[in-house]
Amino acid sequence: MSSNNNLTNTRRPLNSSRLGISSAHPRTTNILNSTNFNPPPRRVSSSKRVDDQFNNTFNNIGTIQKNISPGLLIAASFTSTEKLMEKGLLEVNEEEKVSLSINDIRELFKAKCLDQNLQYLPEREGRFLELIQKHCSGLLFSLKEHGLGENSAKTIRKILANNRNYTIVELCGNRLRDSGTIELAPLLRENDTIVRLDLRSNDIGGNGAKVLFQALLENCTLTSLDLSGLSGINRNHISTKGCKHLSNLLSVNRTLSQLNLASNGMGADGIKLLCKGLVNNNSLIELDISSNNIGHLGCEYLAKVMDTTRIEKLVMERNQITDKGLSIICDKLKSMLMPSLTHWDISENRISSEGVSVLCDMMKIDKSLKILRIESNEFGDKGAEEIAHLLEVNHTVKKLFLGDNAIGDEGAKEIGKVLATNRSLKLLFLNNNFVSDNGAKQIMRGVMENSVLKHLDISYNRIGDKGGLEIAKALSKNNNLQYLNLKQNELCASGEQIADALRKNNTLMIMDFSYNDFSYKSYSSITEALKRNEKNYKSTRVERLKKKISDLQNTEEQLIQVSDELEKETNNEREILEKIEIYEELLENTKKEANYSLDEIQQQYELKKQEKFDTEKKYQTLIEFIEKEAQRLSNEYKMFDEKVEEDRKKVAEIKRAKIQIDREIQEQLKIISQEKAPFMSQIEIEENMKYKEVQKLKNTEKELYMLKRKLMALEQSGLIPQQSEVVVTTDNQVRPPSASGNQQRASPNRRNNRSNSGGTSNRGRGRPQSSSSSRRN
Repeated sequence: MSSNNNLTNTRRPLNSSRLGISSAHPRTTNILNSTNFNPPPRRVSSSKRVDDQFNNTFNNIGTIQKNISPGLLIAASFTSTEKLMEKGLLEVNEEEKVSLSINDIRELFKAKCLDQNLQYLPEREGRFLELIQKHCSGLLFSLKEHGLGENSAKTIRKILANNRNYTIVELCGNRLRDSGTIELAPLLRENDTIVRLDLRSNDIGGNGAKVLFQALLENCTLTSLDLSGLSGINRNHISTKGCKHLSNLLSVNRTLSQLNLASNGMGADGIKLLCKGLVNNNSLIELDISSNNIGHLGCEYLAKVMDTTRIEKLVMERNQITDKGLSIICDKLKSMLMPSLTHWDISENRISSEGVSVLCDMMKIDKSLKILRIESNEFGDKGAEEIAHLLEVNHTVKKLFLGDNAIGDEGAKEIGKVLATNRSLKLLFLNNNFVSDNGAKQIMRGVMENSVLKHLDISYNRIGDKGGLEIAKALSKNNNLQYLNLKQNELCASGEQIADALRKNNTLMIMDFSYNDFSYKSYSSITEALKRNEKNYKSTRVERLKKKISDLQNTEEQLIQVSDELEKETNNEREILEKIEIYEELLENTKKEANYSLDEIQQQYELKKQEKFDTEKKYQTLIEFIEKEAQRLSNEYKMFDEKVEEDRKKVAEIKRAKIQIDREIQEQLKIISQEKAPFMSQIEIEENMKYKEVQKLKNTEKELYMLKRKLMALEQSGLIPQQSEVVVTTDNQVRPPSASGNQQRASPNRRNNRSNSGGTSNRGRGRPQSSSSSRRN
């Protein structure tokens, strides 16, 4: 953890004995010597083995404010107290005094009974006192899976508000929920010694997370917060509502270095809010966002902030990022100058061999990753071959997890070949694959020639006795491998050869060969050999430490030599600077002597420069004008061409339309003519018949007319009396004369006129139109 300008650099004395840490460690000794360390006589912890993780713990210690009490250790690089205990960094000593009074414990027990609706019984109280004695002594306050709820949270806050002894508080697996978290949150404002808070699986939602994160805004000591979900019920679910307040916290917090948010239903939207807070955060080193279904969209948000954070460990398993999301982050890491990411977990993300290829291309350029977990993706032999090619050029990967990826013999052979030459890989997991004897042979041949690999896991495969013989050969020659897992294979008779090989092997201390059909004799021989090697390893620990100290001393001598060389270089640099000052002084004098001539030359130069500038400006203006005109003409010509082309298209369309219309008209005319022909012939026949009838009528009229003329002539001659005058109508009927006397005595002239008018009218009717004229119409 880097120091921040907002925090002071003053550290309070550290009490290593309270964590069960041996003060014999060189780094611890340096720290203790630099402070006024007075270990409390009532607490004495045994010396435990301290490995590289202890160094990481102290390397990540940041600046702390002055109000932190003595004995506080900012343990920022561990994931749980269980792992600290496994590494020997933390010892829970039941003989240590519990920092709680009897009244506090009784009050907490009563609150627990209220949360669980239990009856208060002295026997239960006694058992609870024993639990407190076992789990709440020293620095550790641990009440896991005790059914604690809102009342218990309120009591814990009251008890620990003024308690300065506990630095690790574990309340995972309870039922605090939002109400209990709201009651517990003010403790983070009141207590300045708690460095780790474990609230896994407490059914905490957005409201509880909101109050918790707001309380942490006023806290400057908490370095590790775990809000993940354990398998089962009561998982936390802070969702996007809690992520909004988490973003505000991360943007201002400078002490939180480890954050676990696995299985919280954040989604891509929650990651977006989280990344908004990470933009200005430089303290967070480890981030776990497993099982949040962020998809490739969440990877886009993460990639944008990768170069602004100092995250070294990023756990993203079970997030369905697929090849697309992996490619987004790999492209970002490839473009970064100095990525901080050293531990990356992308297991169970549906990554295929194509995604593995992209990952390997990135790791050939970015060589900062030391631990890669890519289990349960089933990329098969093709992906394993890509990883094998990567290991040929990448020499920074120390731990590689390839379990449950459907790797067969072909992929195992490629990995085995590269193991023979690789000098960086110390841990390799190939468990739960499809490796049989052929693949195991090549892997063990690579192990035989490898001098770096310490840990190999090939459990849950299909390795038989032929592969077991190769394992025996490798163990007889390899003097570096310390852990070998052969669990759940098909080994049987080869157990004797493996036992014989272990008689020559002095380094292998742990080997899991369960669920193989070894004989009892082989089992006993192997167990004895492993115990012997472990005993020898412990007996040579002093020698190894001495060798390490010797190497460090040699390194110190080399540093001294380098320091002397740097000092010589500094002296040489100082002499060179003095000479440069002398030369600069001489140059200044020369400039003063040639000042006048230089001024004239400078003036002429300025005039010429101005003229050149004016000319270039005019030329540039002319060029711009020509370019604009050319552009304008080009645009006009282009527009004209487009218009002509449009007109051509329109003309072509009109022609096509005209042709189509003409065709339709011809077709219609043809149809009409075909339909009209029978009707026209019928009309002609009817017209001829009508014409004949008209002719007949005209002939009849003529005959009547002639009869009238004859009758009139007879009347005039007196041959026919006028009283018998009859009227012949046009339809050849004879009617009597009218009753009117005037009409009876009408003159012949009048009758003639009437006859003439009637004839004229008959003639005026004329001949009906011919069929040809009707046809024309």
